[in-house]
Amino acid sequence: MSIQFSVLDLQIEVDISIWENRALCDQAKTQ
Repeated sequence: MSIQFSVLDLQIEVDISIWENRALCDQAKTQ
């Protein structure tokens, strides 16, 4: 169970980082 939870947490962190990178790229384009 703990291993599955840690994998889910890692996946969530990766998804958030990708979303943040996309937001930063969009800001750079508009500026």
